[in-house]
Amino acid sequence: MLAKFLSPYVSALHGAAWNLQQNFEGLGLSSSSYLERSSAGQIVSSYWSPGEATLIYLGLLLLIWMILAALLLLCGYVLAGKPGAAGMLFVELIPGISNMAGAWPNIGFAPDEYVIDGTGVLGTGHGMAPLILIGVVSGWCLSVLAIDYARGRWRIGDRFWSAFDHVWYAAGLLAGIFFVADSQVALHTQELQNTSRQAQQSSAYLLKQVSAFDKWCRANHLSTRVSCLWATDVQQTLLDYSTSDARVFAPFGPVTSQDIYVGREMRTKVTDIDQIRREIASYNMELCPAKRINANISVSSHPSAQCQTTPAAFRTSVPEPLDGKVDKSGYFDTTALASEDIIPSLVTSRSQVEKQLSTSEQDRRSRHLRWAYYLLFSVVAGAKTSNATDKLFKLTKREDHEMRRGPHAARRFWDVVCAVVRFCFRSLAFALRVAAALLRKPIARKPRQIQHTDTVD
Repeated sequence: MLAKFLSPYVSALHGAAWNLQQNFEGLGLSSSSYLERSSAGQIVSSYWSPGEATLIYLGLLLLIWMILAALLLLCGYVLAGKPGAAGMLFVELIPGISNMAGAWPNIGFAPDEYVIDGTGVLGTGHGMAPLILIGVVSGWCLSVLAIDYARGRWRIGDRFWSAFDHVWYAAGLLAGIFFVADSQVALHTQELQNTSRQAQQSSAYLLKQVSAFDKWCRANHLSTRVSCLWATDVQQTLLDYSTSDARVFAPFGPVTSQDIYVGREMRTKVTDIDQIRREIASYNMELCPAKRINANISVSSHPSAQCQTTPAAFRTSVPEPLDGKVDKSGYFDTTALASEDIIPSLVTSRSQVEKQLSTSEQDRRSRHLRWAYYLLFSVVAGAKTSNATDKLFKLTKREDHEMRRGPHAARRFWDVVCAVVRFCFRSLAFALRVAAALLRKPIARKPRQIQHTDTVD
């Protein structure tokens, strides 16, 4: 029965603990990774356990919850005396009583999934709701008690709340700035997705053309050509690029064109790059001959299954010079293998993805800072709510003998606690004295009676 009564409170705080762990791990302030060491101090294994990492936050939240429960009772007494404290106690018991009666809804505060090292992942809304409630109640309780305590000394009134409004309005305006920043974050994310998708599509497009070139080499018995060797080896690299996410493409993508022409597992060398490009140009001229009218104008061959104009989205960079010249005249020419256009564009795309990924990483980290701000804002909102409570119960207009109810009640409660503690210690001391006296007192023993039996011979 006790477990059923406490279930709504513990489940809500457990979801809040998951939310704290997710955001603190995203900020790098906490970790769900653990190391196991031997008796000699050496690392023997490691494991991830987010559930274990949330236990410390759950314990902290349980302590905060008990303190807030006591503060709510104290605030109820400040507002309306003993009936107010009884009313607050009833409000605090509603979730537990409702759950015992089967009327409390089954709310899933814990997340369905947890992202390890999830920068930018804020958890679930259900997990954040208890944190917001804790912030609002904390701000409200502290403000009500502060009004009750300070009213008897400094006469808090409208001037104080007018000054507090400056903080309230500034906090609201700052929340509006965060709203605009979120729209900028969405724009950065979209740009990163577009650049990454463009790199994937251009890699897939070039892979298709390289595969056709490789078949052409085998069909014409030219597999020993350096360009044909390159076509055989580069297909795995292009396949990796076409399926790589931005986080993979940025560190492992091509820094220069040399990374594509001369890969780690390729049989070509740096000195073969120019020869590869010349042979590819010859291949294009053979399959897709272009009629050159003058130095600036050319008429390309008719588009076909082999000869196509490279999409403009795949030509984001100027071709690199070959034999000291940069060919800019064939922008709309059809080609069978558009390596001259796509390879420099892939190099540029990787550089753009790296920069955009860094910006996106900062944006994701800023989400946790805005999450922390909203928690602080909930405390301010609770303090602002106490202004309405002040006007409703006329705290600042009470007589002097009605002020500072909180300190008096806290003092009486402290006296009761001290009396209970003294009683417990005295009872324990009395029990120890009685036990010691019983141990020192000798135990009287009855003499053992020996019965003699006469035997008759």
